[in-house]
Amino acid sequence: MAVEDSLKHILIVDDDPIQLEYYIAVLEHEYQIMTANDIGEAIDMLTDVARVDALICDLHLGFAHSGVDLLAWVETHRPELMNHSVIISGDVVVDSESFAVPVVFKPLEPALLTQSVQQLLMPTASHFRLRG
Repeated sequence: MAVEDSLKHILIVDDDPIQLEYYIAVLEHEYQIMTANDIGEAIDMLTDVARVDALICDLHLGFAHSGVDLLAWVETHRPELMNHSVIISGDVVVDSESFAVPVVFKPLEPALLTQSVQQLLMPTASHFRLRG
């Protein structure tokens, strides 16, 4: 078995390439990282890639779609991921209780990002709440 096969697979969706590079730099040593720049690319990956262990999605994905739109698709087509998904937001005024998944606020220090992913991968991931 290749090392990559034993790593957990994380899909990160963000339309900001600098943010994606940051997430990759922090997480690539412990996880197999896949990235998408928009909802269409994310849906293609979630459709074509059988193994996704956790989903990290920015709240705002450009003008047409949001992370909430992606989660609505996930809930219908990949429901097993709902307990292993998180929204990341730079908005200070977000009612995190209104989302079906936890919300983590930017800026994310490396330790908080790592902790968030570790908790997403736990069998009881739906119970966690983190604040950045």
